[in-house]
Amino acid sequence: MRFRLPGLIVLSLALVAASAHAILPPGPDLPLLTAETQPGHIVTRDAASRTPSAKVIDGDPSDWIGTPARLGGSALYSAGEYVYQDFLTDDHGADDGRDVKRLKTLDPLRAAEPRTYKLDPVAQVAGDEFGIGGPPLVSAQPQYGDAHLPGALAHESDIEEARVAADGTRLLFLVRTTGMTVVPGTAVLVLIDTAPGGNYQVPGQIHSGAEWSFLAAGNAILSARHAGTAVTCAGCDVATDEGGFTNAMEIAIPRALIDPAPSVLKIGIATGVVNSGGTGLADVSTGDATADLVNVAFRFNEPVRIRMDREQALALHAGSMDPFLAPIDTTKLLDGATQTFTLGPGYYDRIYESHSPVDREESSGGEYQGMFQHYGLYIPTGYKQGTASPATVWLHPRSDGNAHLAAAWVPGIIKQLGEERHNIIISPSARGSSTWYVGRGQEDFRESWDDAMASFSIDPNRVYLAGHSMGGFGSYLIGLLYPDRFAAALPISGPPTQGGWLGVGKGIAPQNGGDVDAEMLFNLVENARNLPYIIYQGLNDELVFWPGPARMASRFIQLGYRARFYTFPGQDHYAPLIVDQWGEAARYFDSFTRDPDPSHVTYRIWPALTHIVDTLGVPSGATLDYHFDRAYWVSGLTTRAGSATDVATMGTFDAITYGRGLPTTIPIPEAGVAGVNQYYPYAMVGQNWVTLGRAAPKNEATLTLTNLATATLDLARMGLHTQNPLTLDVTADGTTVLRLLGTWASPPVVTGAASSSYVPGVLTLTVNAVTTHVSVKPA
Repeated sequence: MRFRLPGLIVLSLALVAASAHAILPPGPDLPLLTAETQPGHIVTRDAASRTPSAKVIDGDPSDWIGTPARLGGSALYSAGEYVYQDFLTDDHGADDGRDVKRLKTLDPLRAAEPRTYKLDPVAQVAGDEFGIGGPPLVSAQPQYGDAHLPGALAHESDIEEARVAADGTRLLFLVRTTGMTVVPGTAVLVLIDTAPGGNYQVPGQIHSGAEWSFLAAGNAILSARHAGTAVTCAGCDVATDEGGFTNAMEIAIPRALIDPAPSVLKIGIATGVVNSGGTGLADVSTGDATADLVNVAFRFNEPVRIRMDREQALALHAGSMDPFLAPIDTTKLLDGATQTFTLGPGYYDRIYESHSPVDREESSGGEYQGMFQHYGLYIPTGYKQGTASPATVWLHPRSDGNAHLAAAWVPGIIKQLGEERHNIIISPSARGSSTWYVGRGQEDFRESWDDAMASFSIDPNRVYLAGHSMGGFGSYLIGLLYPDRFAAALPISGPPTQGGWLGVGKGIAPQNGGDVDAEMLFNLVENARNLPYIIYQGLNDELVFWPGPARMASRFIQLGYRARFYTFPGQDHYAPLIVDQWGEAARYFDSFTRDPDPSHVTYRIWPALTHIVDTLGVPSGATLDYHFDRAYWVSGLTTRAGSATDVATMGTFDAITYGRGLPTTIPIPEAGVAGVNQYYPYAMVGQNWVTLGRAAPKNEATLTLTNLATATLDLARMGLHTQNPLTLDVTADGTTVLRLLGTWASPPVVTGAASSSYVPGVLTLTVNAVTTHVSVKPA
């Protein structure tokens, strides 16, 4: 659901800003006075050098072999290349002057009282989300830059990475952008500073202390200057490849041209778009800015915002990119210098390479749909690679559509769910503002998950799920589709379907093309048998009506599951983000760890929902093929009857394994009111489990199968043993084929099944529509 700004925020903004010279007393974070999320910085260490590769200037980046950190705003030496990873979607150029005016008031206040930093993001919320005009103090955009880019050239110049290398005769440069569709479309400016002092006009309508400037586009140098005077760039070479997702420009500059030069050069790289004549940079400036550059490399200290371009926009507004000239040691480049790195605590723009069929060179929902994608990543203090850390996946609301919303606008999520719990925070972009975590959004969740789990030391038994509004819907959707991935889940102001629901009857008011019937997640609550849910819901929510989440909570409790339902009197849809308190959720989360192989598993498959996830918002020509058919130790579930698009078609697997002994648990009611963890008033009702013991293990299992054609059981994960007689009590409403994964020395003896067959590792049984006692004995 989309933000609307309560008048309280704007009023508070004005009142606090009016007191800019007052220093507030020390104290805890408050709704509008919150500690700023700090950016993270990698810590590099020298490693064994690697022989640099020979570079051919042909637009093909495959002969650049250095390894990037894949963290926005970071750089390191790798195989003799200085490799810089830029932030994504930060190609917005210079501020037009309005942000400068606002920050003249807010920055001194921020310096005196850091907790007031949030007044700047609040102005961005007011301007972008709600269209509130007027003075820049209360109105802004999520980006600081205001470059006016021709529509066809948007993102042509969004730097994904920039690299510098050298060989015996040349300085070499590689720039890749997130989108490049025409040549010449992207222009690259290279500055080389070889001596102190100086102030020269360079391309882009800026000044620099760098003596040398080279502007390249397509396959040519458009301009070469030394100390402001045009020179001939004899021996320079340029090649661009915009094909597919290559989006690369390579530039070679003879070292003899800039000699004499020190071994450490101060180098700057920036991009713009080519003018209609192909002779230089297009004029993209607005307001009182003059700079025509849209993206600058080697920026290491951007504050955490929705778009990481604050310092870039302000510097370009001032007519310079010199704050971003990087000292690069050519000796290290020639010697093949290589560094490893560790992550310091703080917040990162994590970049990953997507291989999804939804990848397109176009913008949608505020996000670019190219091959390089990103998610927000918070690394808590004390994190060590190799030591398993808990993690929380945060799903953003239907808002600006950016991975960094929580870190920029709701920092309590990062602090209370992340830092204070020593949790890594993973915040997917969802590939846009309104994907509802289906289609492109589901792809983004899956790829972000895969990247995070492969790249960082995460304890798979302590991963938690949370989100607000659309992200609350995502917390239901993803938790109920993948219950075996999480230890607990937290939907906040989350609708149970992609629209509205009053707790009875059908859904209403579908959003963004959703199907409120095929996405009614009340139908999948059964899947949460082993996934506790905590639900935050405002009583006065004008978008997600209280009865819908209340009915969800009652269903969890009715089924005997662990759940809590928190009602916040007086809170509307946006109040949780304004109050920014998550202490109760944090405490509840920490009481749970995931059981990867529980004794009792319930999982319902719903082909109509799968169809929605596969198709909704998916670009033409892209095919997704999801199979939500597994959880814990069961997989391969398929329905026996019904249409794949009929919302009434479902299949349910419910089984108990006694292989490790069945625990005896009793559900007990819970209730509470606001306390030390959550200061805003609330009333809570819920249910937890008390375990009284565990029965002795037996090599048995009971299965109840409803409208299932197939199911696969992993006997080892069920704690069942193939060397001993095995008993299955199966109740089915029709013919079902069961595949038992296990190893027998020879085909076992099966009684009770309609038919059976064995190949090494798999015993296949067919059972009919009766209660069947199946015995499997080693031969």
